[in-house]
Amino acid sequence: MKSITIVSAWGRGAYLAHQLRKKGFEVTVWDVTSLLPSLSSAEKEGPFGVFLPDHLTDLQRKYLCENSFYPVQQGFSVFTSQGPVEFRGPLKSFFMETRKDFQSCHFPLSHSFPLSKTEKKTELNYKNVEDNSLQLFLIAAELTNSFIFSDKEKKKIVLSAQKATSGKDISFLKLSPLFSEYVLRESSQRDAVELKESLCEEGVEWIDIFSTQKDKNASSINLKISKKNIQLQWNEQDKNSQFLIWTLSGPETKRCFYNEMSWLFPDWKEPVKIWRRFSLSWDQKGFEHIIPALLLVLPNSQNAQKNTEDFSLSSSKKSQVMSIKKHPEAAHADLWTLCPYGEHLNKSFLTDCLQLAMEQLRILFPGFSMEGILPDIEACHDYFILYESKDKFRTRWFKKKAPPNIFHLNPEATGKLDAYSLVQQSDLIFEKIVKLSG
Repeated sequence: MKSITIVSAWGRGAYLAHQLRKKGFEVTVWDVTSLLPSLSSAEKEGPFGVFLPDHLTDLQRKYLCENSFYPVQQGFSVFTSQGPVEFRGPLKSFFMETRKDFQSCHFPLSHSFPLSKTEKKTELNYKNVEDNSLQLFLIAAELTNSFIFSDKEKKKIVLSAQKATSGKDISFLKLSPLFSEYVLRESSQRDAVELKESLCEEGVEWIDIFSTQKDKNASSINLKISKKNIQLQWNEQDKNSQFLIWTLSGPETKRCFYNEMSWLFPDWKEPVKIWRRFSLSWDQKGFEHIIPALLLVLPNSQNAQKNTEDFSLSSSKKSQVMSIKKHPEAAHADLWTLCPYGEHLNKSFLTDCLQLAMEQLRILFPGFSMEGILPDIEACHDYFILYESKDKFRTRWFKKKAPPNIFHLNPEATGKLDAYSLVQQSDLIFEKIVKLSG
């Protein structure tokens, strides 16, 4: 029987572990959650909701929204210079009638998976697509990215309904399905316990790795990797397997497995951006009904600029991109902003960052009193990160040079940060492992 090791945190890889065990593989999960900073449910879930397009299987859908979640009636929403734009809900029909970009983008951005061979191939670039239509596709491509497109690269991008043929092509599989059903999730400690118990009942071996050292250094873990064998040792545990699935991000790996960085992330460079969470509260009754359950605020939303500049994820010195996730029936929300990596633990910088965000929100929602609250500085999730797109280590290593028995299920390999994309990547890994084991 082929054996597989999954190095996990916060339950990552559980969907893949279930699939592999059901197929008859011997699966061991090494959980390093306790080696990472303690995080709230909001920190673990991140700045995005969960897209649920119609083509999801029952198993995929169950994994994505089995635990506590609540549907978002308006769907995904963006605040532009002309006000909020809803992709579902009561205003959708109005936008479908009045906005050409909604009309041309509705079908592909409702599905966001490769179209069948019978469908006409669609290529979109600056030469044959109206500006505002292309901007919708770009925000679908950039929204949950783990890397940043430069303005120069955006002008060279071709969006194709077929499989991407080059690094500058983006298939519909890589686009967020903005028009699909949309939910926000909440997780609890009990959910994590139930997930572990469920996998153990299926025959998955679960090993919790912990450290008694104050700095939670995982140097006592010994990981030996070769092209034919994976060996992981900790305390009296010693496991060998044929395949390794790595769900930790680069920064998380550096923290827990520093000695293995050169093998798992060769030529690695630090991210340039990270999503950082603040808290937002208000005291007026009714304000919670004005803010959608999730609202993406773009940098230039407070300026009456032309539509072609509405959909941009590039922050400036005077404004920044924000994601506001509202708690159901509560007068508070999570306020996520993109911060420079390296400054995300700097209290002084975060204070200035929050002040700028509040100034933007007071312009967008005049007459309402809002309060922004700094987070616990150390409680930061080193997972929702963005790299420079020119850093080629990501595609060069993960797609061409990585040993055939190592699979990465993380932001660096998938290029995405959302749960929907991780499920898709998990299915691809599953198919490759089954093929290699056949």
